[in-house]
Amino acid sequence: MLLSPLLLGMSAIVGGVLQSFRLFFIYSLAPIFYNVGIIIGALFLVPRFGIEGLAWGVVLGAVMHFSIQLPTALKLGWRIRPVFDLRLPALQKIGRLMVPRTLALGVTQVNLLVLTVLASYLTAGSVAIFNLATNLNAMPAALIGVSYALAVFPTLAERAVSGDQIGFRDSFSKTVRQILFFIMPATVLMVLLRAQIVRSILGSGAFDWTDTVLTFETLQWLTVSLFAQALVPLLVRAFYAHHDTRTPLLIGAVGDGVTLFASLQLISSYGVLGLAAAFSIGSIVQVLGLWLALHWRLGNLGERPTVQSLGQLIVGGLAMAFVTQGLKTGLGQFLGTQTFLAIATQGSLAALGGIATYMLVLLLMGSVELGEFVAAFRRRVAEVPVTVEGLSETEGV
Repeated sequence: MLLSPLLLGMSAIVGGVLQSFRLFFIYSLAPIFYNVGIIIGALFLVPRFGIEGLAWGVVLGAVMHFSIQLPTALKLGWRIRPVFDLRLPALQKIGRLMVPRTLALGVTQVNLLVLTVLASYLTAGSVAIFNLATNLNAMPAALIGVSYALAVFPTLAERAVSGDQIGFRDSFSKTVRQILFFIMPATVLMVLLRAQIVRSILGSGAFDWTDTVLTFETLQWLTVSLFAQALVPLLVRAFYAHHDTRTPLLIGAVGDGVTLFASLQLISSYGVLGLAAAFSIGSIVQVLGLWLALHWRLGNLGERPTVQSLGQLIVGGLAMAFVTQGLKTGLGQFLGTQTFLAIATQGSLAALGGIATYMLVLLLMGSVELGEFVAAFRRRVAEVPVTVEGLSETEGV
């Protein structure tokens, strides 16, 4: 399995090339092919080679992860050449930038490790509950925050290098508002439907109601900082676009320190819930620190349109919360909450009603973010051939 990190490391370089050219589709396929390789190993190699077959499945997945991206990179002109010269200026610059980035990743992992160790001193099952809640909480943060940060990073880097600070600010501000546009309903749903989410995904087997309650209460405290968790990847890459990896490291270390300090203060009184609250406190401190540092460096970050947009999103979120809670209560009384189907239906219908309300309120308020989302949606899925005689183009191309 030690072959896998080597292959995935090479694949990460190729993926970086594709991202720099804004080619995200092939890049997004790589993890799918990685999992396909592992599945092949589990289904076809394990019966013949035992546990080693699964290891070779991991290697096969890593090969597929690399291979699916390589042809596109080669087509763009990228070539693998055996060059070993530590004096190359570009290599030396990468080394200088890489060290703080590597340390930042290490500090974050140590922080999570310490939180896990603290959870192990609590009641039995606290580690599992904290990890399960963290995984559920991380899904919207990664799906929204990381996706937007990866997509906009080439644009930010290009404008930072060219010295186009106005273009940089506009791209950054627009991305912040789009992230908040999606993270607001995600936060409302995660808070109000936390019991339905946890019970539908995890509530089976030995995972009883007590475990469910502890997990969704932990999830609630983690969700408090969902906006911060979604914005941190963008803010960090805003510094990377200016070739600054030290500032995110220092601010991240401060945020992690705050998390650990708060954990020690809260764990004795609130147990695993205290760990979740401490994690949220540290995340909010980190996002505030990154924002202030970037503002100090660049000046105006488009705070005025962001605040205006946030006001609309809060109104939409409150309306959404009112409708979602009402539907959840009514459907719970009508369908009951004793079966998986009833809980899943209750949560799904309440979520759909809340999202529809959110969109309607923002539409009535003339939300720019909603307009941009609808326009992007139409460009992606509503392209139809032009039927006017004499035209062969496709609408929207």
